[in-house]
Amino acid sequence: MNNIYIKSFEDFNISESESNKLSIEDNVLIKCTDNTLTSIVIPNTVTSIAGNAFQFCKNLKEVNIPTSCKFIGNGAFYGCDSLESIIIPNSVTDISPWAFYGCNKLILVTLPETLESIDDALFYDCINIRSVAIPKSVTYIGGSSFRNNNLDHIVIPSLVKEIGGWAFCSCTNLESVTIPASVTSIGGKAFDKCPLKDLDLITALLITKLSDRDVMNCVKKDLKLSKEEQYEALKVAKMHNVFDLVKPYINEDLWYANRGSRGVLSLED
Repeated sequence: MNNIYIKSFEDFNISESESNKLSIEDNVLIKCTDNTLTSIVIPNTVTSIAGNAFQFCKNLKEVNIPTSCKFIGNGAFYGCDSLESIIIPNSVTDISPWAFYGCNKLILVTLPETLESIDDALFYDCINIRSVAIPKSVTYIGGSSFRNNNLDHIVIPSLVKEIGGWAFCSCTNLESVTIPASVTSIGGKAFDKCPLKDLDLITALLITKLSDRDVMNCVKKDLKLSKEEQYEALKVAKMHNVFDLVKPYINEDLWYANRGSRGVLSLED
């Protein structure tokens, strides 16, 4: 039967076996057994969505995930071609790799505020995602996590330490990105085929030093840094040994005032 909207099993006073739409065992949603559904509210008894649970439910447009849910498994919504939006409640603390791979109509994504990692290929080939707010709690952005999206800007939170290879590769509208100095590792081709421009100096330094792409020519034209911003740039330069890249942006007096006796920049942390 097409276009069935299930509010919850309790609302209909029917059992799982009678509904024959979802297979649930020990509060784990194992499988959607009707791939013709267009909309569904997952029962509030579910604590986990298993890997591949909704794989290739190609008609599914809307899913309501309950606040009882804590885990979304590998490839849970893989290939859900019609899924347009997903709101993941703050109760979810772990989303496995590939969970939304190939959801090519997905536009709206709301991630949990307590999520610590964006795992590998999480939104790979979600070609219509235009914006996403990465939670401030995230410390890791996995490889190919947003590969081949329609993002035009992204802000990396201040706790992120690592961005995986190909993370934003082929985001062909991505012109603006902000990367904090907390990032110490950027995988190869993380920003390959992204038309970056008007970058801040820290972002350009980190991408150039830590990935395989030189984007110093993408720094905002006629960039004017405050004294505090110059100190921050010098700190990053010291950390990654890229003093030659920051010199054009640093006031000469400040530059020479921070030289050690051997002619090497020396900064206090």
